[in-house]
Amino acid sequence: MRPPKTLIATFASLAAVAFAPSFASEPETVEVQIDLDAPAAEIYQSIRKQAWAACKTDMGSHFIAARTSARRACQHAMVADVVESLAAPDVIELAAKDGVRIKS
Repeated sequence: MRPPKTLIATFASLAAVAFAPSFASEPETVEVQIDLDAPAAEIYQSIRKQAWAACKTDMGSHFIAARTSARRACQHAMVADVVESLAAPDVIELAAKDGVRIKS
């Protein structure tokens, strides 16, 4: 008896999903330069600018809105990580006002 085509397709898709994480690329490390002697507003703006530059993507999508949305989400995540690790109350407050969610 020959197996149905949908059964073969199901097994092939399950195998592809199971092995997909092993082919994923390594996460990139980004170094952010911070001047701790600067005022909180300047520190926060510097973090935002550096995160925006680091989140620049290749021309993967032809839709500008999709690229911009993905870049903005990346920027917010990176800013949240940097601000959380910095643990400066004034900078955390500026990030919260800007809509960045800090895990605290």
